[in-house]
Amino acid sequence: MPRYTPERLREIIAQALPPGTIIPRHTADKHFYFVPATGQTYSSVTALFDTLRERSFEELGKKRAIEYVRSHFHEFTMENIDDHLVTAGLVHRNNFESAGHIGTYIHECRARYFEQWIATGYRPADVLAFIDPTRPDIRATSALLGLQDFCIKEQYIPIVTELPLYSDKLKLGGSLDDFGMIGGDLGETVMLDVKTSNALHDRYWLQVSTYDAMFQERTGIKPKHLMILKLDKENRSYKTEYIKSPGKHKATVRNLLKVRTGMETITTMRKPKVITL
Repeated sequence: MPRYTPERLREIIAQALPPGTIIPRHTADKHFYFVPATGQTYSSVTALFDTLRERSFEELGKKRAIEYVRSHFHEFTMENIDDHLVTAGLVHRNNFESAGHIGTYIHECRARYFEQWIATGYRPADVLAFIDPTRPDIRATSALLGLQDFCIKEQYIPIVTELPLYSDKLKLGGSLDDFGMIGGDLGETVMLDVKTSNALHDRYWLQVSTYDAMFQERTGIKPKHLMILKLDKENRSYKTEYIKSPGKHKATVRNLLKVRTGMETITTMRKPKVITL
């Protein structure tokens, strides 16, 4: 694609996705996206890949439960053994929910940082100014300092942040973390998926490739690079991982969608029929 300035890329994206193009309609436990122009409601990209996470989540949960039992078995008595077993079963879920909360918080701080940068045209001097003073957190401090380091070293310029997207082809909706340029104004475009988890999972490649397909469908812009940006919550650093061969991963996503449709069909067919006498 032609080499555009950040300002021109923002114009193209704004024209393709004006405010109100897609409206989040989330429930307590699921995310949905409504497209007023067509009346369609699409489930989220995240929900599609939750099925891949469930098995790994279950296996890690078993591992954490065993670790708890090994660490606390000497405390077990006939009177408290049931309480300990319940606690063992909840260890991983509690850790997972805690990680989810801090991950969401870091994402919110990051979005405010980029939003001000985009609005003013200048990188804010202090990334830590975007942490809520009533909610200080050393993990957020570490992650944001890593983000600032990434922006400086890679000469990153944000073009859009938290961009709502949808795809009529994939019948999915979602929110893209970031799209920008690395190497300054004359650099190359990059799509960022920001992660704060302790590990980079294989499914993240599929997730980023899906956002890429949605972004290209809506805007006609093909990012030069797809990148996962991992922000460390302990040592104030960052790690980048480039997505290779995104076309292959998009084919995998299409197959996943077929499997999901097939499973939904089976679920519908297995529902007991109500017989009225």
